[in-house]
Amino acid sequence: MTHEPIHVDPPPVYCPIPSAVHPLVSEIQRRSEDWIAQFAFWPDATGRETVQAFNCGELAARMAPDGIPEHLQICTDWFHLAFVWDEFYDRLPTAKAGGGLAQLAELAVKVIRTLRVPAAALLPEGSPSSVALRDLAERLHGMSTPVQRHRIIDGQQDWLSAVAWEVASQTRTELPSLADYTAQRLYTVGGTAFTGWLDFLNGIEVSGKEWDAPAVRALTEISGIIVAVDNDLYSYAKDLWFQQRHGVLLLNYVSVLAAHFGCSVPEALDRAVRMRDRLMCLFLTLREQIARRASSDLNRYIVGLGHFIRANIDYGNVSLRYRNPDGRSPNATQSTMRFSDTPSDASLEPIDIPHIAWWWEQLHG
Repeated sequence: MTHEPIHVDPPPVYCPIPSAVHPLVSEIQRRSEDWIAQFAFWPDATGRETVQAFNCGELAARMAPDGIPEHLQICTDWFHLAFVWDEFYDRLPTAKAGGGLAQLAELAVKVIRTLRVPAAALLPEGSPSSVALRDLAERLHGMSTPVQRHRIIDGQQDWLSAVAWEVASQTRTELPSLADYTAQRLYTVGGTAFTGWLDFLNGIEVSGKEWDAPAVRALTEISGIIVAVDNDLYSYAKDLWFQQRHGVLLLNYVSVLAAHFGCSVPEALDRAVRMRDRLMCLFLTLREQIARRASSDLNRYIVGLGHFIRANIDYGNVSLRYRNPDGRSPNATQSTMRFSDTPSDASLEPIDIPHIAWWWEQLHG
């Protein structure tokens, strides 16, 4: 049986952050493909093709266009390894999600412990995940400061714990509430899992006082939700593909907004863009406010948050991961992001989701 390709055309988004990429992006990607190929995650050539489709070198190089090449290499290798796990657990059919949750709960704790203690020997000896993770953890410990490393690992812990909630959601047939999905998606998209790398990638170390300041914490979370909505926009076609062919619950801001407001998919797409444009205006305003009194390292960090937002869009627009959903169906799905010079909603009033209302409280005057 043949299926028509699924094309989704979201409204244009407001993102006045210029595109940028590290000049060694191709070399970093090639080295990462060579690195992960040695661990035999796949029995044939499809493995390298899968990693080429992930193209995580592009994502890392856009997150830190002036980053340290050796640090970008470790980050890219981790992204590729994490994406291997993410592809397996992200779209489990409802009937299989229960078993997947049990496996993931064990894997998550063992991965985090190995990142903290490379010689932990918790994963099956000789398995691709065990050998690759230990190699990566040892390299990370050798190149990072304790503060940089803890921020990276704490972010991965956020991600893996939220993915467990996501897999639990896939055991059900009903969608989560808008508030619940926002809490879940902040971390399943890898919000802090990505931003936790920015110190290390750029060779900086934001002080604990600045890192933990409420306004900086808010800005970090805002960037994560903008990325979450954007990711759901350009992956909506792929999510539909898995729902229609494999019975996977359609966990996506578009479907959650459609259920929350009782509206059509086109209206939900419009609501999603208006929501993320409103958040973009908040991000830009709060970032400007923070920059006035920020140290040099903090300024580089908050500039990096902007690179993260733009990197996610540029990456999504070129990654084969969102056009070939299962690695065997080229051009089956497409949701290309476009840009607008003006926001569809420039309001600085809080969005009606109680657990993020405190973000707007960080604005002064």
